[in-house]
Amino acid sequence: GKNILTLVCSLGMDDLAVNIYNQQGHRYLVFQIDKDGNDAFTYICKNNMKKIFKLVLEDIMINILEYVDLDKINNNNKTLLIIVCETKQSLIGLNLLKKKFNYNLNHQDDCGKTALMYAIENNLTKLAISMIKKMKDVNQVNNVGETALIIAARMKNTNVAEELLKNKKININNVNDYGRSALIY
Repeated sequence: GKNILTLVCSLGMDDLAVNIYNQQGHRYLVFQIDKDGNDAFTYICKNNMKKIFKLVLEDIMINILEYVDLDKINNNNKTLLIIVCETKQSLIGLNLLKKKFNYNLNHQDDCGKTALMYAIENNLTKLAISMIKKMKDVNQVNNVGETALIIAARMKNTNVAEELLKNKKININNVNDYGRSALIY
């Protein structure tokens, strides 16, 4: 049979699912498999249950971040935050930045790009602005001589460019390998 949470989710009852999920001792029910091989999370996704989905996702993020090394570098010299920005996962990136961890936002991959540079290139404006506020150095240069400011100018992202220009240490005179500064874009 189905546990109470799986049953409610299979019927698409979002508000009731949230109430059950919030009751002490019921969170473990999300991933219990029913006789059909489904769990509550499968039904949550299938029935587009946004309220319970958000709640479960937040719980997963909070719990998993305690065990994840956010500065771990993979075989492609990328951190989790670089991968998140490269794959356009803005919500995950914003949740990562909300946590009180000290990760290396200035890590550069083999192309010389930081997570900020990927966020700007992928038009993840809110995430990019959040990173700028936490970064030690916003003047890093990628393998073609571009800074975050040059990328923001090239991408016509005025909101990010304005946030970068608020930084007292910003270098507006940097020129990329093609002879262009942020002012030329």
